[in-house]
Amino acid sequence: MLIGPDTVTNQHIDFTKLGRHSLIANMTLNMMMRFMLIVFLPGLLGQNDTTTLVKVTEAMTEIPETNTTTVPPTQDCSKADIVFVLDSSKSVRLSNFIKVLAFANKIVDKFDIGGDKVQVGLVRFSDKGYKDFFLTQYTGKNALQKAISAKGSRKLWQAQKIGTATAPAIKLMSQAFQVRNGARKGVARFGIVVTDGKPTGVSKFQTKVLAEAARNKAIQMFAIGVGRRISQKGLQEIASRPYTDFVYRVADFSSLGKITNKIVSLMCRDSKETCSYNGKLYGFGAEWKDSCKTCSCDGGKVYCDPE
Repeated sequence: MLIGPDTVTNQHIDFTKLGRHSLIANMTLNMMMRFMLIVFLPGLLGQNDTTTLVKVTEAMTEIPETNTTTVPPTQDCSKADIVFVLDSSKSVRLSNFIKVLAFANKIVDKFDIGGDKVQVGLVRFSDKGYKDFFLTQYTGKNALQKAISAKGSRKLWQAQKIGTATAPAIKLMSQAFQVRNGARKGVARFGIVVTDGKPTGVSKFQTKVLAEAARNKAIQMFAIGVGRRISQKGLQEIASRPYTDFVYRVADFSSLGKITNKIVSLMCRDSKETCSYNGKLYGFGAEWKDSCKTCSCDGGKVYCDPE
């Protein structure tokens, strides 16, 4: 059983609501403090000392990070298989791809890594898909994180070509989740796709099909888009449902770290929850067709979207 923040006690805790209430409280306190500074500080500093006043009040306008939840440094998610699918195309640039790798390592850092714990694989894509390593190659966290960071070498980067071959990368990811390649039965499976552009070449037509096939094998797909060139529809074609949990857009590569905790907390939910639909039971993360709708099982609830 995967243990996450919601299962620490016998009572259900909605961390999203807690985070929202905390944000509102912090912003209210922030506004009160700014008001007091504006009213009283000039008398203490002197009417002409406006520079200090401006600096202090500007510092008070910082908005707390949103769309995150607080999680312990290491999550006790007893077992999970995770494969990162990372865009390493030329448009990303090496300095930004290093930030993508740091994001992957930040997620890895939240888990206990091992053959009987959490396993991690890595796939990259530019002009084609590149298999870096599948799930069983690294059984220690230090070795795994070093292997991930090593993919940011200038030599590897210079070998990349132009293109965004998302589909072949998702196909490689699906292969990584085969039992013969180290994936485990009865263990939650997560694919984390990070990209800054739209699929090119045959990937324009194959990405949706291959992502759907992966989801139908109970692989829970996160789709993370960076920058303005990303298509929301394209991310939704990759991601599991509900999209509020599995689709993310960030302004730049430096902002990837802001969504780490939210993703980790979602991965730590109990993957054993099932959904009942028309007399049938479906596992967590499963998807199926019903007439003109696509339905999915998430957290014991059924979500159906018209096609």
